[in-house]
Amino acid sequence: MQMLKKSKSTKYIVLCIALLLCITIAILSGAQPYNTAVDTPITPITPTADATLNSTYGALFHGSTYIYTDYRKVEDMHSGAITDDTTAITIDSTKPHGSQENPFVIDSTAKWNAFAADMNNTSSGITDCGAGDYFVLAKDLDFGSSTFTPVSQFRGTFYGLGHTIKNVTHSSGNALDHSGIFRMLVNAPTVTDLNVANATFTDVGYNVGGICGYADGANILNCHAEGTFSRTTRLNIQINSGGILGSAYGTNDVLVYRCSANYMGTFWANTPNGALSGAIVGGTGGVAKITILDCYGKGVIDHNSSTADVYVGGVLGAAADKSGAVRIENGVSYIYQQNVQNTTASHVASVLGFWAGAAAPSSLIIKNVYASGRGSKNGTVFYINPTMYVKDHASRINAMPLTVDNVNWYAAATPSCDSWYGELLTAKAPSQTHRYSGSETDFWAAAQNESKLPSAIWLNKSSIDLTNYTIESSPVINKFVKEQFDIEFYNYKNNSDESIGVTSIKYDYGATGITLSAPTAPDANHKFVGWTTDLSGNGDVFTTLPDNAYGNLKLYAVWDNPNATASITLYNSKTKDNTDTLEYGTGNIKLTATSSGPGMTSPLKTFKWYKDSGSTAVESGDTCTLTDVKQSGTYSLEYTLQDTAEPLWRHKEKLTTTQSVTINKGQLSIKTFELDSTTPAYVGIALSKVKFTVELK
Repeated sequence: MQMLKKSKSTKYIVLCIALLLCITIAILSGAQPYNTAVDTPITPITPTADATLNSTYGALFHGSTYIYTDYRKVEDMHSGAITDDTTAITIDSTKPHGSQENPFVIDSTAKWNAFAADMNNTSSGITDCGAGDYFVLAKDLDFGSSTFTPVSQFRGTFYGLGHTIKNVTHSSGNALDHSGIFRMLVNAPTVTDLNVANATFTDVGYNVGGICGYADGANILNCHAEGTFSRTTRLNIQINSGGILGSAYGTNDVLVYRCSANYMGTFWANTPNGALSGAIVGGTGGVAKITILDCYGKGVIDHNSSTADVYVGGVLGAAADKSGAVRIENGVSYIYQQNVQNTTASHVASVLGFWAGAAAPSSLIIKNVYASGRGSKNGTVFYINPTMYVKDHASRINAMPLTVDNVNWYAAATPSCDSWYGELLTAKAPSQTHRYSGSETDFWAAAQNESKLPSAIWLNKSSIDLTNYTIESSPVINKFVKEQFDIEFYNYKNNSDESIGVTSIKYDYGATGITLSAPTAPDANHKFVGWTTDLSGNGDVFTTLPDNAYGNLKLYAVWDNPNATASITLYNSKTKDNTDTLEYGTGNIKLTATSSGPGMTSPLKTFKWYKDSGSTAVESGDTCTLTDVKQSGTYSLEYTLQDTAEPLWRHKEKLTTTQSVTINKGQLSIKTFELDSTTPAYVGIALSKVKFTVELK
């Protein structure tokens, strides 16, 4: 600092004392900027917070895995381009609850009914019928002693994970209602890998299916159902029933893939609009495209019809007015309409019942199908000749793109068939429709040996006979490991799994209190902490398996280094104890951290400095440089070591020893003061009234 000479005009003089006071305040407040160069710290090893959970549902444990049949792989699987149509997902608990990586979990009948209520926007804050949300069924549900609530409308994604909903009973009572596990699937939702056993839907409305009553756009994959449908009172509207789906109608495409069904339908069909029934799908209409691939079904229908038209098909009951493209490939089915009352009004076909109205489907493809259809009247069984019954068939067939390839249907050696069964579809592809007139056993044996039914999908062809259908014996069921998941134990080193000497075990989802064995430490520098599913080291560490673990797991050992050490040293220390005192402006105080991890390979080091009792680090890196008066206080050190070759071997510790630092206030002094002939005080003005201009250099 230097004082300028006295000014001739007092208007340019500032009060020296005020300026000195301002300078002093600035110094004491630590406002003077100071830049400290420090080493770039290693990213701290800290866990990421889990997502907020919706209390209505469960969540799978971080690192768990689940598998689902993926609709994006269907065409490649169907064509034989790939041999696996599933996708595996690893749970990430940091993702939003309800996302694919952290789905809503249903694992009890109560949670199912809450789920059904949510799709009516009645609880949990889930809106738009689950659109954009993911749900998984984590265990089998038995409604034998519980009330079952169907899902009124669903727009999300539901993965059944191969589990079964069984002993379902529900009565609709509403003629304009839809019956099924899902009443309606709308706007292209996905339902996969769900089994429904012993379902009973009574007093059904006009659409009923083992999985879904009505769909306007949907992917229904690897779903299997068995049960009974019934309506014992007159219904003045058309009944559509299917083992998987009652009716596909609307503006969005419907895909039914790798599904199977066995159902008995008993309906009072003496209605103005009749009924449509199929072993897989009841009917389709509007402008929706429907694709039915690799499906297996059996339906026994009693429509008790005396006046209304009844249309029955082995795979699809009917493609009604203005249907979009209809595609049926790789199917095996059996359909039986019993107790026919009116042969004029009843129409049965082995594959596809009929289409009606002013316009036929935009196109029709039927390939690689084995179907057996029959009916009975007054106790007499009639085997069904036609592959398809077509109303006004000549004009429709000639006007429509049609592909028929390797379509096989069964009839007894001397079939007896009234005119109500319609005509055989031979108009465009007579060489591709084949009648088997031998024994029905031979017919199913031919299906078992059909090379065009890909073995990667039709895994159990020997069960093709449709005599004793069960879900577990379905030849197209895409089985998943539902219970008794495998746990394998490893050490993780040099980016690979290393054997650790702990025997693998099995577990059930939801099992409690499973204690996991501890491995033998390889040396004195390893201390076993627990197991984790997360190779980042940020996940939970446990010695007892979490109750919400799911899927086949790999567990990795987490180790501590009990012999790790660290210390704090002082640079330019003025004292020999743990307090360093420095006057502001005379230098700085530097705290330096050193650490050691015996046995570790070039361990990654992370340091954090805390002041006083604060919980937030004020500095990171191996040095902490202090210069400001406000930085006085007591400093503690937290350090983490992580082995570079073995990333789950680490040590984290906050030292109990601390380092106190005091930085005193500095003093501002004026080294020289001169008076000359221009200084007011020199010419008689009191010194206390003299004003000075001070400039900091």
